[in-house]
Amino acid sequence: MIPSVVKACSVKINGSDKVIGVAEFPLPDITFKEEEINVLGLGPIKETITSMPEAMSTTMKFLGVDKTALKLKAGKGINLVLAAAIQTLDENDNSAEIGLFVNVKGTIKSHKLGTIGPNGKLEPEIEINLSYFKLEIDGTVLYEIDQRNEILVLDGEDLRAGINAIIG
Repeated sequence: MIPSVVKACSVKINGSDKVIGVAEFPLPDITFKEEEINVLGLGPIKETITSMPEAMSTTMKFLGVDKTALKLKAGKGINLVLAAAIQTLDENDNSAEIGLFVNVKGTIKSHKLGTIGPNGKLEPEIEINLSYFKLEIDGTVLYEIDQRNEILVLDGEDLRAGINAIIG
């Protein structure tokens, strides 16, 4: 595993309004639906249905109050694009920078406004239910999950290509 360091990062809403003071942008967990199958005499086994991802969400934490972030309202659709310059090592063990891009779309589920008090940190958070997630590193799309348009690319492989070809 090559160590990587985020050198610089920005988050934009709808591709234009830059959000200031983003502390954390956790990538969503990707899990798949399971089906329990009872096999005669052997007992139940669980099968993972790799063409059906579970619902995804993420929480974005801020280092303070940003007017752009305050415009985000529960139930409102959101499109966030994160762009990051990642320092890594090339094949000759020299320092190099590569691009990392994350695009998420969904609706805002909740706001946590943080804590106000002596020596307290005001770290608001928004929770987002995702319908779309795309992760691209160094020009390669590693993950793209679009639940509305039935797109499922994992590690560069389209897992729904066969299904979508059958059902049109």
